[in-house]
Amino acid sequence: MSNNPGVVQPLPEGAGKALEASLRSLVDGSQGIGGRADHQAHVRVGMHLLFCDSKELISYDRVEDLLTKQSIRQGQLYDKEGPEVLPHIKSFIATYNLPLDDLLIEDLTQYPTFNSFFARRLKASARPIDSPQDPTVIVSPADSRMTVFENVEQAEKFWIKGREFSIPELLGHDERFAALQDDGGCMLAISRLAPQDYHRFHSPVEGVVQCIKDIEDLNVFTKNKRSVMLLHANLGPGREQVPIALVAIGGNIGWSKKPGDTVAKGAEAGWFAYGGSTLIVVLPSRAVCGVRFDDDLIQTSEKGMETIVRVGDRVATVQQ
Repeated sequence: MSNNPGVVQPLPEGAGKALEASLRSLVDGSQGIGGRADHQAHVRVGMHLLFCDSKELISYDRVEDLLTKQSIRQGQLYDKEGPEVLPHIKSFIATYNLPLDDLLIEDLTQYPTFNSFFARRLKASARPIDSPQDPTVIVSPADSRMTVFENVEQAEKFWIKGREFSIPELLGHDERFAALQDDGGCMLAISRLAPQDYHRFHSPVEGVVQCIKDIEDLNVFTKNKRSVMLLHANLGPGREQVPIALVAIGGNIGWSKKPGDTVAKGAEAGWFAYGGSTLIVVLPSRAVCGVRFDDDLIQTSEKGMETIVRVGDRVATVQQ
């Protein structure tokens, strides 16, 4: 990997019950935009947990229900306009010590809602793309905490801890994704975004958008809806039409591209508004695509840890 700021240690098992009281206080006592409760310690914990995926910490049904309830409530509030929006944006910036120099629009008064700031755009120079002209280099699609798995069996062991999981289930049993659904050795890169992260995601490869599908059914994998973009990616000579799926999981998802569009590596693909955000890149088996994740990502993922990455960082290469 070209940049490796650090790794994120797994949270202690059983922590979900210990935090339930704080989360309930968050849900029942939230004052909405501009409310003082938004910035107390238990609220910061709650906001962070909204952006976790299905790790042990949120495996308890009661905690998941609380987070879902809060996600819906806050997502609705954050789409409202009004005089309270600017103070709330400023408070959010102060809470997470966000840098402002990278903002494409630096004037905070130009964001009419909190969600418009939450899904803010950055200057292109803020996220340089590793080897932009080399299709054999695959880059991170998001500012996130990343884990990678070379097959579904590894994902079940280290990520979702034995829960039933399959690529067809993830992709919605859609014949358009048959090349991936029928591949028993699909590789996965999971990007988990935290509240303070840049919430637009980018294409890890160059390619052409084939289709986009929204999936509303909820299952053991996620209590948020998901939306899937299928790309035919150019991974270099002999691999110009490789099927790759981008699976966006969250309460409020938008796409910047449509079927038929050509997407450059590192180009914006979509965004998350408030309400939880995880992006999964599904690649065919190594025998098909030739991709190998960078060693540091493999090693930290096998230890149950996440690696902090940013948009454009190299995360894998195609072995010719």
